[in-house]
Amino acid sequence: MNAYTNCKRGFLAALALAALSSLAAVAIAEDITDQNVAERVATAKTAPEHDAIAAFFKAQATAAGDKVKEHEAMLATWEKGTSGRSIIVMRQHCQDAIASYKKLQKDYAAMAAEQEALAKKAK
Repeated sequence: MNAYTNCKRGFLAALALAALSSLAAVAIAEDITDQNVAERVATAKTAPEHDAIAAFFKAQATAAGDKVKEHEAMLATWEKGTSGRSIIVMRQHCQDAIASYKKLQKDYAAMAAEQEALAKKAK
């Protein structure tokens, strides 16, 4: 065998290992739920575990962002077609929900970033 062949095999082995690590993180992420995320955070030690938790928190941030858009659209619709006391109550509901979901989105994004930093340290 020559040096080129050894280098090529080493590269392919590293590529395969990286692919398997990514698949492991995805498999771990699928197992994380609202019910077990606190336990997973408390026991995470490896980069794939932290990456999986980060992916979970990113998904939660995305879901919160979707709720922001949903309530913004709801508010816009109500503003056009509702009047009187109903619009006051509905407007307050949407504004409160929008503020709450924006905060959740920001918090989940921060938790994802923290888990990504922990994953880098674990590597």
